[in-house]
Amino acid sequence: MDSGGFLFLKNNKMGVSANKISDVYEKAKIDIGVTLDHPLNPSLSSSENRKRWECTLRNTEVMFLTKGSYGFMPVVHGYTLNELKKSCQQIRNIVGEPALIGIGSLVPLIKASYLGNGFLYRRSNGENGDHITFIADALKLVREEFPNSFMHVFGVGGITTALLMFALGADSVDSVAWRLKAGYGAIQLPGISDRFLSPRPESKKSRPVLSEKEEKTLAHCDCPICINYRKIGWQKRRLDNSFKSRAIHNGWIFLKEVVAFRDEIFKGKGYHFIVERLSKQHRLSKLFLHSIQE
Repeated sequence: MDSGGFLFLKNNKMGVSANKISDVYEKAKIDIGVTLDHPLNPSLSSSENRKRWECTLRNTEVMFLTKGSYGFMPVVHGYTLNELKKSCQQIRNIVGEPALIGIGSLVPLIKASYLGNGFLYRRSNGENGDHITFIADALKLVREEFPNSFMHVFGVGGITTALLMFALGADSVDSVAWRLKAGYGAIQLPGISDRFLSPRPESKKSRPVLSEKEEKTLAHCDCPICINYRKIGWQKRRLDNSFKSRAIHNGWIFLKEVVAFRDEIFKGKGYHFIVERLSKQHRLSKLFLHSIQE
């Protein structure tokens, strides 16, 4: 269970206490509980982000000392490699060697390709890096700091971005993209970008309509929605007319793609699996190229 700290990304103060979140965790009888962290924002000053990190550290200490039997996940933050390394050390001072570790504050970097030269930092090789290379460097640094910890990356977006995070060393991710896509009428298919099932001229999102060839892929879908239909026409109408059905279908495809990717890794074909799905227009395509070269 996440603490909901991301809701305060755009607020300088948090409206809930660490003790309150701990109480919720106990009542919910959760398996894993995330610390109440106050995410950083690249648009804020260094001093403001430092205050947010100090707040996260205080909350982490309170929740670690009062936690019950659930697995506790602290979260590290930082927008330079030195900051991130220091945050890892500070977390270690509180919890020791964590079984679980999260990486936060990457959402603005993952989604905000418009940052461009507005986000710069010094890479470990002395070169200047941008918001894209920082994602790869951050995962590498945290993995080196906590080689035996289960590493989670928060707020990764769509399927392809999730696969990239796994390729960079993440053990798990979270995403609401499958639900958001369903909200504007799109479905996901293995190895294919989002598709509308029928023209949606009123939509603010521009997506191709499912082709006849892609219909054959959809016809073989075994998700809890599609499995009930023998004819593609009925299947398409159900998905086209129901947000809930699209959301279930998209969530299923998301998980199936993750399983398929891991299977391909064991076969030594993980690289090709991602290449087949990664368009040159994807905002993080450069991230994958950097990770392969290094």
